[in-house]
Parts: sequence; C-alpha cells; structure tokens
Amino acid sequence: MRADTASEPSLLVATDLTRAYRGGKGVFDIRLRLAAGEVVGVMGPNGSGKTTLLRLLATAATPTSGQVSWFGTTNARDPSVRRRLGVMLDQAAHFDQMTGYQNAWFFAHQFGTHGTSLWASTRWG
Repeated sequence: MRADTASEPSLLVATDLTRAYRGGKGVFDIRLRLAAGEVVGVMGPNGSGKTTLLRLLATAATPTSGQVSWFGTTNARDPSVRRRLGVMLDQAAHFDQMTGYQNAWFFAHQFGTHGTSLWASTRWG
C-alpha cells in the first residue's frame, strides 16, 4: 500500500488534454494527476485512444488542446523530461537491421541524451 501523497507535488498533470483526428477519433478533455509512487495502467477496447493518450503523456505526440506538465515543466522538448520518463509498450520497439548498441544509441539520442552521457548510457558492461 502506498503512503499518502496528497501533500507531495504532482509529477505528471494533464489538464483538458485533447488530441483530435479526422472522423472524430482521438482523446478528449483528459484530466490526470500522478504523484510519486503512483502507477497507472490504461485499458480499453481497440480504437479507444489508449495509444494516443500514452503518446501524448510520453512527449511523442502534440495535443490539439490542453496541457501536460512533467516534473513541473510544460516543455515537452526539455531533455530532462524525456530522461525521466518510462513507457512500456506491448510490442518490441527496435530496428531489426540495427545492432543492440545502435538501437540503444538511437533511442537515447532521440530522448535528448548527448555527448558523454550518451556514451555512458549506451556502453555495455
């Protein structure tokens, strides 16, 4: 059981988050607040917006309207945000034609890790 976190700052806050697609699909007016120690699972039928919501929360998509705050900032391109996020998908996310090292380097680079920290985060051992 998790300790009460009501007095702790929220690490992730989504306010009126919307991502609309043609044909009326997407996610609409999502409100979510997560504090330290909380874990969320997203379940629903195919086409209900689970992947869209996770992409928005993981900085991989831009909302049509609304806002997300990660660790106190609303800047989705802030490398410190992407370094602290973790997302677990139901399918492997790698390129078969690349080595393990190349995949690690590529994804670390995509999430804002550069220079010495990129080398440290992708070396083996």
